Amino acid sequence: MSKANFNVNDIIVIDTEGAHHLTEIAIINFRGDLVYEGFTENKLGRLHNKSLELIINDLESILENKTIICHSAQYDARILRNSFNKCGKKFPQAHFICTLELAKKIYPYFPSYSLEYLAKKLFLKVKNQYFNKFSAHKARYDAEFTLQLYYHLSSMSEQSKFKQSQENPFSSNRVDNPFQNHLDLSNIYHEEFDYLCSILDEIKKDPNKQSRGGVIIGEAGSGKTHLIMRMAKAKLKTNRLLYIRHPNNPEAINHHIYSRILESFAHKVSLEKNTQRTQFDLLLAKSFTKILQLKASQENSIKLNKIIKTLEKDSLSLFEILGAEGTDAYRKNWEFIETRITQWWEKEYSSGGYAPTILKGIIKFCMYKDNPTGGIKYKDLIRRWLAGSELEKDIIEKIGLNNWSENISKEEFALEAMRLFGQLSTLDEPLIIVFDQLESLINNPVLLINFGSALREILTHVPNSLIIVNLFPDRWQKFQEYFDDSTTDRLSQHLITLKRPSNQDL
Repeated sequence: MSKANFNVNDIIVIDTEGAHHLTEIAIINFRGDLVYEGFTENKLGRLHNKSLELIINDLESILENKTIICHSAQYDARILRNSFNKCGKKFPQAHFICTLELAKKIYPYFPSYSLEYLAKKLFLKVKNQYFNKFSAHKARYDAEFTLQLYYHLSSMSEQSKFKQSQENPFSSNRVDNPFQNHLDLSNIYHEEFDYLCSILDEIKKDPNKQSRGGVIIGEAGSGKTHLIMRMAKAKLKTNRLLYIRHPNNPEAINHHIYSRILESFAHKVSLEKNTQRTQFDLLLAKSFTKILQLKASQENSIKLNKIIKTLEKDSLSLFEILGAEGTDAYRKNWEFIETRITQWWEKEYSSGGYAPTILKGIIKFCMYKDNPTGGIKYKDLIRRWLAGSELEKDIIEKIGLNNWSENISKEEFALEAMRLFGQLSTLDEPLIIVFDQLESLINNPVLLINFGSALREILTHVPNSLIIVNLFPDRWQKFQEYFDDSTTDRLSQHLITLKRPSNQDL
């Protein structure tokens, strides 16, 4: 129901506390002003202490012919009626509206409908403050958030009446991947954007660098990929954003994800001074700077300290101080980088497995510059090699790598590579790993089950990452039927719902 259906003077919001009878009640009007607050004599140390009889006498005139908004109205109505009965009074004529039941109709896929959950997921505020669980279950506090929840739900109900043909800039400007540049409306979903950024801050501050999951839910045209595009524009200079479309081979999920991640790492980021660097370049430069800082604390080297001083001002100056490509100095400087990074890796992790070789390939990728005038495109070739492909003998010798064994397990290889990216990012900033365009997976149960297993592996083994899944609301419901509980729990740590922009915003 919308606000327009009522005389606002006849609407009140009530929250009660108590097991069978009232121990606490707060009533606010439709503007949020306190109308009445009372505590029984059992609530020691509180103002407005009264006997239950006196409170019921007060409520008789307040509740008559009112529309009462409550969260879980069945509970509040029972408490009120029991209290009136106990005092020998007839309950006044009144009409109840339940925000819990309204929320179930508008958001049928939510895992919880508690006031705390809804207030947090819908970014509700009272006096410019988000919901605080330590203040909850105080009648006035809960009543104030119930009113904000009703405002939100009634607005959503009104929006559903608008024709879907209403021009929507999110649906009329399709974003195929977040590295594109389309019209963005920063005033819309700004709270959801800030929330995503706050999750990255949590990961960065976590001493264990544990990854976190999130699901962005929205109908087609609601702006899910637009929101990720906004993340890319704001974060590509600091964080690595990796974008993965739906897999299509149930036997090669990890390798598909890894291949798409390599494509994202090869994406160029525009920087100051009209320069561009790949995401691999950015990751390597920042990680290498941190590795040198760690090394400097263990040894006193004038040369090392000089390099660190330069890189601390601008880690990307690494590529400017290495010399001209093809020179002996250039080669020796890259050998120095490779040696230092390899030493750090073997000390922190292991010299076994695929990871040290993959790490060497990343360094080779960053070593070669683009050749716009023609010739051999070494970056493209190395990216193919990093994906597990075999290269021509003369090329592989020129690059200084070895082809992979024919017996390589590409699924294990891919997972180890993704783990390496996460571990390397602990020296940089958290990774943002986004899965999008997944709706068709629902038609292939085997593929969907294997995809859920792959997500679980990534959440478990790839550190320092925010893993985001974009989905339609009904698909998220269906996906949970195929995912195991641990995958669902990790992903739904952060559930963000994008409602269609209001008519006024449009």
